Amino acid sequence: AGAAAKSGGGGGGGVGGLGGLHVHIPHVPLPSAATTAASAASSAATAAASSIAGAIGGLTVRKYTLPDKTVASQVLMYRQLLHTSCRPGLRLSRAYQATAAQKAVMHMPWWEQGIEQTKRMVISYDNLIVRLWLNGAIMPYAEGGFAHRTDDGAAKKTDNKDHVGNISTAEPVDLLSGAAPQAGPAEGGESPQSDAASSESHVDTLIDDRGLPPIPHQYWVNRLGFQQPDPVTDFRSGGVLSLAMLVHIVESCPSTHARFLPGGDASVLPFGITCINVTDMLAKFLMFSKSVDRIDALLSQKPFWRMFADPSSVLVMEELSLETLADVVVEMGRERKIPGGKHEKGSNLHSNLHGERDGKVTVFDFAEILGRTEKRVNNDLLGAGPKSVQELRAVHARNRQRYAKALERKERDGARYLAKQQGSKSAAASAEAGAGAGGGTP
Repeated sequence: AGAAAKSGGGGGGGVGGLGGLHVHIPHVPLPSAATTAASAASSAATAAASSIAGAIGGLTVRKYTLPDKTVASQVLMYRQLLHTSCRPGLRLSRAYQATAAQKAVMHMPWWEQGIEQTKRMVISYDNLIVRLWLNGAIMPYAEGGFAHRTDDGAAKKTDNKDHVGNISTAEPVDLLSGAAPQAGPAEGGESPQSDAASSESHVDTLIDDRGLPPIPHQYWVNRLGFQQPDPVTDFRSGGVLSLAMLVHIVESCPSTHARFLPGGDASVLPFGITCINVTDMLAKFLMFSKSVDRIDALLSQKPFWRMFADPSSVLVMEELSLETLADVVVEMGRERKIPGGKHEKGSNLHSNLHGERDGKVTVFDFAEILGRTEKRVNNDLLGAGPKSVQELRAVHARNRQRYAKALERKERDGARYLAKQQGSKSAAASAEAGAGAGGGTP
């Protein structure tokens, strides 16, 4: 502007009068309506940006936790055990370095005993099958065992330490060593080494000179609930993991095991095959089955991963799942006795089950039993997202009470239905008797 004024002044004439002019452009305020519209547009843009950011954030925020390093390591271990086929002579070994991870899992049932002494962590098929034989086929059926029949026909339940003590009352015997224990009297026979003056009692474990159980043998079918006298073929789907779970149940959960033995409320089902099926079910739910990719398992978000910081959680899951399955067996038997239910004679309701009308549940109902168990375990137990083993047991106890109350309501409804039916029959009989007393007069 100064340069223009000087230029104008130098030029003289008509433009010289503009040299001292100061141009001032005043601030003109916008009308109030325009201000409001601009403010509203700015607010809308801000809200839209926040909404988009929230939506994008919602896609990336995890609803549940991913398995951490410790849990991922355990899942991989379970997958390896599940995918390792059982076979006689199988032996897996690794050095024991007393790391935190190794100390956390050294109590798991698949390891041979004496890890700290041998400095080796060993998984042996022969060791597991011997432990299963002794604690599943021999000791529960010995005198004093919880599957041994007493005079009143009831099964006597004791803990696992008492079972082992029945082998010999004189001194403990290492049944898992290579040396065979001293043979005792066979069933229905006399021991060749019996001493009339000795009060010691022995149980014939039938372990051979190599320290192995007899295979084939009918006890694998009759007492342990496998399909063949040689159990190795039944472990095809569950591998070493299913064998280890069986060992855990017979060694550490005698009350659960007793439910599937003679006198138990789920004895209609074969224990071995049932336990293997439960392990397969859990493998599917817990993302370490053969059908689930390893990377998918480690990247899955599940509500129960926090619980698996405790390695014992998978053992407790096996125990509680078997308990749930046994409860389903009991419930189905009670349901079939409810008047007016699916199994009542003359009912127009059709059932897809194969049970008898007197309330009995048979092995042919296994598909329905397992189906109900899967829903309860996956939806009600794991779906609750327990964060610890203690919370897992608490959820199971609450669910069990809820199922019991639901069954009681069904039984009350059945009782009312029966009372109504009996009342109708009594009314009809009274009406018929009244008609007969009237001599048929209209």
